Amino acid sequence: MKPIQLPGSRTLGARLVALALVPACAMALVVASVVYFWTRAEGEEALQERGRFLAATLAQAAQYGLVSGNADAVATVVRGIASADPGVVGVRVLDVGRRTVARLGRAGKPVDAMRFEAPIVLGALDVDLYDTPGTRSPGSRTVGTVEVDLSPVPLLRVADRRLLAGIAIVLSAATLSAAAGLLMAGRLRRPLQGAMDALRRIRDGRYDVSLLPRVPGELGELQTSIETMARTLGARSHELEERVADRTRELRDAIERVSAADAEKRRLIARGNALVEDERRRIAQEIHDDLNSALIAIRLLALSLADDARTAREEALAAGADHIARRVDDLYRRARVIVKQLRPEVLDALGLAGAIEELVRQYDEIHPRCRFRLRAPASLGLVPEDLSIAIYRLVQEALTNVVKHAEATECTVFIARTADGAALRISVEDNGIGVPERAAATEGLGLVGMRERVAAFGGSMIVASAVGGGTRVEATMSLVAPSVNGAAGNAPVVNGAA
Repeated sequence: MKPIQLPGSRTLGARLVALALVPACAMALVVASVVYFWTRAEGEEALQERGRFLAATLAQAAQYGLVSGNADAVATVVRGIASADPGVVGVRVLDVGRRTVARLGRAGKPVDAMRFEAPIVLGALDVDLYDTPGTRSPGSRTVGTVEVDLSPVPLLRVADRRLLAGIAIVLSAATLSAAAGLLMAGRLRRPLQGAMDALRRIRDGRYDVSLLPRVPGELGELQTSIETMARTLGARSHELEERVADRTRELRDAIERVSAADAEKRRLIARGNALVEDERRRIAQEIHDDLNSALIAIRLLALSLADDARTAREEALAAGADHIARRVDDLYRRARVIVKQLRPEVLDALGLAGAIEELVRQYDEIHPRCRFRLRAPASLGLVPEDLSIAIYRLVQEALTNVVKHAEATECTVFIARTADGAALRISVEDNGIGVPERAAATEGLGLVGMRERVAAFGGSMIVASAVGGGTRVEATMSLVAPSVNGAAGNAPVVNGAA
């Protein structure tokens, strides 16, 4: 749901001012345009009427002078009539042969002037010369033509004065209308501004709103509705906050219980791993001390029996004794392998770095299709025994996964202290087929066991893989190994030197 967008006070004021001014300005513009075009049309109509009147008047006044050949009389008449109208810029009286009899003004028609013509008709005295052009009485004849050039400037000046007066009146009316609109907008703006401020407070989560003073009509109903909405939202918000607080407390308690259970699980895992390692150590010790000793004794007895049989020339008995000795040697070697699997004695002899180096070398020899390499410093310093065993088992499980699933040709094991020296960082990276997405979503028991082993020591582990791009298993484990009871620092320390 989109948040409510509330306009600011400036926007509201601008809109109300526009609401007051735009109609008045539009009305003033429309009225002024109408007055302008109406005045222009009226001026052009008056100019046409005056031009025709002047041309007809000059034709009537000049007909007898033109008939009698008195050009001076025609010129006097032309000057007299032209001087009475400032708009006349040129007059020319022509005879029937279109020759100039009298002229006023310069030759040619001015650019801005309008030309009017009227025929000089000689006929009966009862003919109205101002009738529609082209109507003649019986017996009349045309003796010449009058051309009048009339400038529209004087008439347009008068029209402009009238136009300015009309526009002034329109602007005054528009100003009064705008002032009235602004006054009404100002009265409308205050309650609307109060309503918007109240809505802003509600938006910000403050529901203590009061809209005063009250106004009648729809705005008053809007004020009442906003206050009612604020009270309802306030009550609902308080109820939701209480629910959220309850759910938060429940969630916090659940998280604490899960954290406690997780910590207990880690302690149990650490305790289980310790017990497993202790049991492996005990079994390895018993095999080493009891079984291997017994096997050595049996081997020596078999060899002695073989020697005695050969002395007595009992070759069959000697061969049987040799076979028993060889079988005992095979059992002894297998027992040694089991002891090494149960308890990596190389940790005690070579330290963590040396033990991992020996582990990587063994995998490189046993699996020739993949090249196994180690990158580690010559010494890792003192590492707690439990942590050493955990790291050794972690690397062992990671290399086993590479052999079983990766189909890799290269694998690199990296182990070193972090920059602050408080933890060890272990990384096993291969160039194999990677972990498919579906398989990565459901980790096998091997990865789960590795994660749990790392988590038991308060460390972290990531598995980065891409199909066709290989896999990288990286873990960081603190050098302060926790005890099986959750306390730190009680585990024995072994030398991490190679």
